[in-house]
Amino acid sequence: VGVIAIEMITGQHPKQLKDQQQLNFLILN
Repeated sequence: VGVIAIEMITGQHPKQLKDQQQLNFLILN
């Protein structure tokens, strides 16, 4: 899941890469 997809899903842009990775994990699982 890329940053754009996360923005579409959450409506927010992850401020840190770690936050993005956590969102990816939560979304995929």
